[in-house]
This record gives sequence, C-alpha cells and structure tokens, in this order.
Amino acid sequence: MGNHLAEHDLEPFEHGPRRQQLHDGVHVLTGYSTDLIGEAAVQAFLLGAKWRLVHVLLLAGLLRGLARQRRANVNALSHGEVQSHLKIAYRRGQQSCFDLDTWQPEHLWEMPLVEVRSRLGISMSSESSFAPPSRVNS
Repeated sequence: MGNHLAEHDLEPFEHGPRRQQLHDGVHVLTGYSTDLIGEAAVQAFLLGAKWRLVHVLLLAGLLRGLARQRRANVNALSHGEVQSHLKIAYRRGQQSCFDLDTWQPEHLWEMPLVEVRSRLGISMSSESSFAPPSRVNS
C-alpha cells in the first residue's frame, strides 16, 4: 500500500487531523482520482460504507463544483455520467466492510494493495479508476 502512495505522488498518513491523514489512503484503496469527480466518488463511497453527515455535505459541495464545470464546459461530464459514477461508488462502499473511523492503515502498510482491498471487501470495478474525458462541449 505504501508503494502505491509513492507511485502516485500521494502523501503518507503523517500530518493533520486523523481524517485528513487517511484521505489519500482512501483514494488508493478505491482507485478514485483526485479531481472533482474522483473526490465526489470518494465521498459517495464513504457515505455507502458508513452514513455520516460530513460526507453528505462534502458531496453536495463537490456536486456544485461539477455543475459549475458543466455550465462552463470545462472537462464536463453529463448529469447522467456523474449520477451513474456516484451510484457505483456508493454501492462499492455499501458492499465493503470499510470503516474510516476504525481503519488503521499503519497495520497494513507493508501488505500488497490487492490484499488490503480484499481484507476490507473493496472490489475494483471498471469505474474505480474513472478518469473523466478531457473535452469541451461546443
């Protein structure tokens, strides 16, 4: 898992509040990117794994950002594409046994990522490493 963080220029779990420390690790576990749709997918996944108001609020803010992108025609995904992607992320969270409140990545650091995902019940789907197309609608 540690190798995957380094390969993708993500920060290890060392600084800031505990939830902030774990954030990049959740991107690694889920395979979601760090752009707006990836951040929204992480929040949908976390919401599916364990309902928390903070994830609803963060997701709402990210959805506003995605709507602004769509209106500005900047790397815009259609409403349907966003909805489909977030439903999949939510279901992946529901199907996992991941709990951000009790997850201790330090104990899994040396373990291969595929094994960590397996232990946490995090499936990888074709949508996991979703990268939105670079396009501008005319």
